Amino acid sequence: AAFIRLIFPGIKLIWHDHFGLNTSLNKRTYMFGLLPFIGHTIVVKKELLTWLQQLDSNAPATYVPNFTALTVPVIEKDTSTLLCLANVRRQKNLETLIAAVYMVQMMGISVQLRIVGHTSDTMYMTELQNMISELNLKDSVTIAGPTDQVGLELAQATAGVLSSASEGLPVSLLEYGIAGLPVAVTDVGECGEVTDRGKAGILVPAKNPEALANAIVYILNNTEECAEMGKRLMQRVDQLYGPDTYMNTYLTIIH
Repeated sequence: AAFIRLIFPGIKLIWHDHFGLNTSLNKRTYMFGLLPFIGHTIVVKKELLTWLQQLDSNAPATYVPNFTALTVPVIEKDTSTLLCLANVRRQKNLETLIAAVYMVQMMGISVQLRIVGHTSDTMYMTELQNMISELNLKDSVTIAGPTDQVGLELAQATAGVLSSASEGLPVSLLEYGIAGLPVAVTDVGECGEVTDRGKAGILVPAKNPEALANAIVYILNNTEECAEMGKRLMQRVDQLYGPDTYMNTYLTIIH
């Protein structure tokens, strides 16, 4: 895109940066040479805005959160099902989630976990499957792969979970909000902002299976309170992360 901009200088190049890793560990200094070609940068988390300003204080940029829009059918739920909408890659730290489910089962609480997302990292996939087998969780944990029926997956779930070691602004968390699910998520990226610092969802430290297990148990044992938490998340996502909010800001930028 920068090369095209070099040939056709009248083109305005907008960079949508949704880098999910920790910017203190991943400096991406190579972007300094590309920034002169970029007319404006859209970032999906505030950490990226700080990183960009440190790289070039004059680089024009705007924080614009992700959004999502989907339809969630209403169906009867007959089991306690945790849903993790996440591609199977190491950043998502799914071994922590599987360990947490094992701890919940050891407390005598029956729960099902469905991990839904692309499984292109075959080595990591094999490691997770071996872990599921070693912990005797084959009947409790399903890595379902990708789906085009996200609304149905959300409708069948009791709660949404994310165990990521790092994030930008995960669309899956917004989708949990659209479905009104109570959530237990790691305090990374914009997860704390989306959940209003724990008022609309339970935040836990990253890479801490015990804390995640306790959060899951709390959701399962306090259904009415956590249903209200899910409603607060739904309202928050609708007000702050809906398509209208996104498009109004985006149109301001490109005009």
